[in-house]
Amino acid sequence: MKSADVEIICSEKIDAEHLGIFSNSFHLTNYEWCIKDDKKPEKAHEDERLARKSKVIDSVEISHEKGTAQDSYIKKMVMAEATNFSRNLANVRGSTATPEYMEHQVRALCDQHKDLIKEVRVLCGQQLLDENMNLFHGVGRAAVSEPRMVLVHYEGDPASKETTALVGKGITYDTGGLNLKQTGFMELMYGDKNGSCAVIGALHGVLASKPKLNIVFAMAFADNAIDSKS
Repeated sequence: MKSADVEIICSEKIDAEHLGIFSNSFHLTNYEWCIKDDKKPEKAHEDERLARKSKVIDSVEISHEKGTAQDSYIKKMVMAEATNFSRNLANVRGSTATPEYMEHQVRALCDQHKDLIKEVRVLCGQQLLDENMNLFHGVGRAAVSEPRMVLVHYEGDPASKETTALVGKGITYDTGGLNLKQTGFMELMYGDKNGSCAVIGALHGVLASKPKLNIVFAMAFADNAIDSKS
């Protein structure tokens, strides 16, 4: 029906957990990524959306007679928001999403939750060689934006000695180096950073839900470019 503004009101007969599952699925399906130019007026963005015949509903409000404060509902919504946050980063092309850009995205997310972050540590350029990460450095050393390892330490349970690590591959664009990839693959190689985007999405979800866990999020960002330093 081409609706752009939707409100869904559920009776108390609808189980709150089922409502969470529905809301999670709805928000994951109601997703579309597109490049936005902040310099364009809002009307221009709307015209472009209509020209694409977008099926995305702009505004959705879901309510329940007993409220939506149940843990199961909140958890499902946190998961959906974290996933879409990760999707947005994964879709940014390599011409924008350089290793430096990706580092800034992680820092911006952490800056919103400084009370939950024990440490943000970045190993860049020569620091990688000092830590014997020669292979990783070699992948990205020919790029304009230096390769870097971004480490975020979330401490949700200071009393515990157990720590989980989530590690993500973040090749922001993968040419294949001196052995270039075939035509047909090259157009999709901005997606070689999706492992790190998944880790950033997990970080987003953890910061929103605040679990009693200690987690290190490790993201290795490098642009596999070709240069005289390759």
